[in-house]
Amino acid sequence: PHHNPHSTMAYQPPGGYGAPAYGQPGYGTAPQYGAPPAGYAQPAYGQPPAGYGAPAYGTDPHEAHYQMLFSQVDRDRSGRISSAELQQALQNGHTTLFSMETISMMIRMFDREHHGEISYQDFKALYAFIEGWKAQFQAHDRDRSGNISYDELQQCLRTLGYSLSPAFFNFVLPRFSKKTPGSQQGVIFFDDFVLLMCCIKQLTDIFRRFDTARTGTISCPFEQFLLMTLEALH
Repeated sequence: PHHNPHSTMAYQPPGGYGAPAYGQPGYGTAPQYGAPPAGYAQPAYGQPPAGYGAPAYGTDPHEAHYQMLFSQVDRDRSGRISSAELQQALQNGHTTLFSMETISMMIRMFDREHHGEISYQDFKALYAFIEGWKAQFQAHDRDRSGNISYDELQQCLRTLGYSLSPAFFNFVLPRFSKKTPGSQQGVIFFDDFVLLMCCIKQLTDIFRRFDTARTGTISCPFEQFLLMTLEALH
């Protein structure tokens, strides 16, 4: 992916999605119905999608831009970004702030030192992660409404290589969508889309550790299933 050195994370105007510029996650195709996309698993829990690892400090030509963005978000100059600071920097397309549930999930995923806050290196990885999901969201928000519908969500996950049943989407939509005038099923705004993608990514990463044959099915004891689920939740 190519990072746009002129994009900004903080205080996006209406019509933006609270994230830096266009990028494209690299995903393979699911081998069969319900199986995770090939290449989706990451070498370490909580890492961003393939191709989105932040470069080592000092090697990125846009390092100064990242530092500027980080300083804009790090309002108390602590050297770390808190959940409140991150929330103030991220907006949906309709100018509402990201939900704290989404903010907390992203911090859990990218806070590698487990301080409950985001360091500079974590910030660069998070920046790229949001950039990639922004590209996916915009690609499927065809009417530029700032949200995606049930059908658009189905198409988006198919594009990412997931072959999932209507029952899955009927379960997911009420939990990640919001009702809007004229929408009977509800629609998904960008922060809820990111939250859903974070959940799917974490569960997929865990699943693929056990799906060594890449068949899309696993067999594990009940206790192991509980541990896997709790790991994704925390």
